Amino acid sequence: MSSTKKKNSSNSITEPVFKTEIFSLRQEIKAVKRNLKSEIREMFLEATSGFQIMLNEQDIKNDLKFATKNELQEFREEFQTFKEQNLTMLDQIMSELKAVREELVTGGYRQATHSDQLADHETRITTLELATTQTLPPGKSLAGNHLLSRPSPSDR
Repeated sequence: MSSTKKKNSSNSITEPVFKTEIFSLRQEIKAVKRNLKSEIREMFLEATSGFQIMLNEQDIKNDLKFATKNELQEFREEFQTFKEQNLTMLDQIMSELKAVREELVTGGYRQATHSDQLADHETRITTLELATTQTLPPGKSLAGNHLLSRPSPSDR
């Protein structure tokens, strides 16, 4: 191995250069490349030996048209089944949505009815409270009423 030093003009640093090694590596790479090409050629010839395919352009076009028509028919059939499945699923979803909407309407009606009842009860309670406080003699309260009073701890 002979090594020579080459001086770089941009700076004073020297680099070792192995010209003979680079040249010999290039030669080896070229030889391997030639061997690979010849081996690939031989393998291709072995694989294709005995096959004499003589198709003209019209035969190829006919084969492609035939294959395309079959593929198109298969695609149409697959699309039709996909479409039917989706429409069936959409019908189920729409029926569920209809049921939910009906429940919302019914629930809204019930809530409105309950709100009206609560307002009516509130009015009636206020009226009763006013009526009972106005009719009680002074100094008496509803606490004396056994239905409204809480039992004292001594009564328990």
